[in-house]
Amino acid sequence: MAADGQMLRNGKIIPEGYFQRVARVMGKVVSAKGLHKTDRFSKSDPYCVIKGIRSNNHLANIFVTRARMDTLMPEWDEEFDFVIPRSWGLVELVGLKAMVFDSDETFVSFVGSDDFLGGADVDVSTAVTGRVIRHDLELGGLPLSKARNKKPRLCLEVTVYREVLPKPATLAHQLLTSLRTMSYTRELVGTLCKAKGLQNTDIVGLSDPQCIIRVIMMSGEVREIHRSKIMQDTLEPEWWEEFHVKFDVLNQPILIAFDVFDSDGPESCERGDHLGSAVFPLRDCEQPAPRQKKLLLLPLSQRHETRLTFDGKVDVLSRMTARLTRKTVAAPSEIGDSPATPSGRKSTRVSLTDSQLAESAQGQNSPGRFSRMALSFKNSLTAAGSESKRPILTVHLRTRSKEEEMPHIDLVDQPISVADEKDCELCLASESWARSMFQPPEQITCKQRPPRGQLKGLDRVVFVYGVMYGASGLIGKDTSRKTDAYCIVEGVSRIGEKVFIHRTRHIKSTTSPQWAEMFYMAIPEEIEISRLIFNIFDHNEKLVRAFSSAEPSDFLGRASVDISYLTAGDLVQEDIPVVGAPTQPQKTTSGFRPNSSILVEVHVERRVMPDFGLAFSDNSQVIPKRTHTVSRQPVPSRVFLDPTQEDRPVETCEFVASDVQWLASTGQLLAQRRQKTTSGFRLNWLQFPGQLHGDDDDEDEPGKPPVPPPKDAGKQDDSDEEAAAAKPLGPGCDFNRRDAVHRAASLPALHTRFARGGAPEKLPGSSPLHPQFSAASHKGVMGALSAMWRKPGPGDVSRRSRSKEDKKSLKSVTSTLHSTFPSFARDFA
Repeated sequence: MAADGQMLRNGKIIPEGYFQRVARVMGKVVSAKGLHKTDRFSKSDPYCVIKGIRSNNHLANIFVTRARMDTLMPEWDEEFDFVIPRSWGLVELVGLKAMVFDSDETFVSFVGSDDFLGGADVDVSTAVTGRVIRHDLELGGLPLSKARNKKPRLCLEVTVYREVLPKPATLAHQLLTSLRTMSYTRELVGTLCKAKGLQNTDIVGLSDPQCIIRVIMMSGEVREIHRSKIMQDTLEPEWWEEFHVKFDVLNQPILIAFDVFDSDGPESCERGDHLGSAVFPLRDCEQPAPRQKKLLLLPLSQRHETRLTFDGKVDVLSRMTARLTRKTVAAPSEIGDSPATPSGRKSTRVSLTDSQLAESAQGQNSPGRFSRMALSFKNSLTAAGSESKRPILTVHLRTRSKEEEMPHIDLVDQPISVADEKDCELCLASESWARSMFQPPEQITCKQRPPRGQLKGLDRVVFVYGVMYGASGLIGKDTSRKTDAYCIVEGVSRIGEKVFIHRTRHIKSTTSPQWAEMFYMAIPEEIEISRLIFNIFDHNEKLVRAFSSAEPSDFLGRASVDISYLTAGDLVQEDIPVVGAPTQPQKTTSGFRPNSSILVEVHVERRVMPDFGLAFSDNSQVIPKRTHTVSRQPVPSRVFLDPTQEDRPVETCEFVASDVQWLASTGQLLAQRRQKTTSGFRLNWLQFPGQLHGDDDDEDEPGKPPVPPPKDAGKQDDSDEEAAAAKPLGPGCDFNRRDAVHRAASLPALHTRFARGGAPEKLPGSSPLHPQFSAASHKGVMGALSAMWRKPGPGDVSRRSRSKEDKKSLKSVTSTLHSTFPSFARDFA
């Protein structure tokens, strides 16, 4: 275990399959000193932002202090405590980034402001767990022209706690596990409380605010659930009205939208002046989240019907035609009890006429030039402090959800093969269609014979939403280095297809724009989104000419968020570095490098979509057949025949070798020979070839008939064979190592006078040869052989001659051998 793990500081070992990370960061922002002055008539209003540096170079929001007014030596003494969520996985927290800004409107945020007072980094990757470390940091990243040889400092206390956790599963496995179940909202209970800081749009008196509450469904439908009463002549209305709505599983609510208008009558609320809109996700209303919500009301760019297009235009009439014609106006008790629509979902829709659409499009009261000047002068006199510039809506929201099995999850585990009409009926008989937001594919619902294919389940992002908080550190290309920045959100598929989602309004003359706008889109079935891209541009309105329909913009950078493995319910809230942004034109102090970044929040909703695809065996329907063209065709008359490949019958004698090898390998050859000898008959291997496996030792084995004894079974073999048979042999005896028999009983013996030993017995069935030689021939042959047997002397070698008698005897022997044994005589000569 010690070899597989990692040694810790305290001597413990991390076992294999576990990892150590920073689990909690606690600390205190103490004070700062030596800050430079950014305001003309007063001192700075500093506040400090603490962000966590992740191992993937992204930032996470940890803490932001209050703004200390009119001071260059602020003392905050504010503590922070941040717990790293488990959803980070193997992406660890490696450091802290502390930045000090000058608040322009007493509002603080993680985005920061234009006046940057310095920053510093703290490394926590090597910090000891549980030890309080006090850091006295020098703030860097200031322009040299503003630093003026000052060295501002920040005092910070940090405590790090570590933990050992098992390594999480892969992202693909976590995504597949999350698709097993789905959570949907059953009931929404809320209270419309109050609003403050609303804008006055009436020259005489104050506004008459009225609020319309709607929900944005997963299919993209906008459904109205509550309409408040009109509060007369006030900028801080208090409604305290409750609403209660129930939903079914077919079409789930994702967002809730609040639109506040200055009502001109009880029946024409939308034609009044728009006072602000806010959109909020319903997932953030579940327990244990706080019930009370304070929402920032934004201008028309946040309203659903008047969102900006890709070109920056507000096509109110076309948006209302596409969206408001599906608006639902129903009492809370009627939701879920209305008649079903053709798509199978219950709703009550009110279609607007062309005149009503035109009135809604032109209904925004646009006062003239002198009226706007009068309103501006009146608002400046009636504004009670700077807090009246931010309209805030207070509501109480709570949702009740239920968790069920994901529809069509069985198609992910085991797809259904489709070949005929019965398979289509089997696909349509699934109970998941009653709870699914998707319609069956056309291939299995048509009346004709379906194509051979497969019905499988695919993971799809059906709804994407998030918040564009803002950007910091943007650098313009004009002389003031400030920008009129806006952001375009686009969805990108795996093959590079783009789809427009949202465009924010542009904020003038700033390097840290704060949009705080929510973007959302119901993704169509034919589009697959795997990544979100945020493109930032500088709106250059001064260069727009009357004859030019295009809007010239300067590119300021882009950032991207990968949502291919983001599960439903997870939150991605990061400060992402901007790529392609212009570099800092002026030199800064060392120790810190300010970079351009964008702060976003992303959520997704996933479902399993049934998809029909062709089977692998039917690829010929989509892939053309590949043919091979032969340049020279073979001549039919010329055919090459290999005689060795012809089928020939196996001769009988060829089975003998295999039988003998088998008997030898099993050690039964000599034992079988002994048994055959004692029984009184000889074994003829050529008589029953291929059947020796089934002899007397294995008589009960089926398929192998025994070898019948020959006719002369009563005769005895030689004495040598009887002695060999009488000798006991083991079952695994190797007969090859025994002494060979001098005479083979199965071979004919050559009986001549030259044979050594006793006279051989006449074997049954043999005909020994008895050649007759004359005395002269016998004497000559013996003389010649005796000359060959003895060693020749020196005299015999020197003469190299033979007598006439020897030559005559040798000639007679040769002639006799030629007549009797031609082959033996040839070798002897």
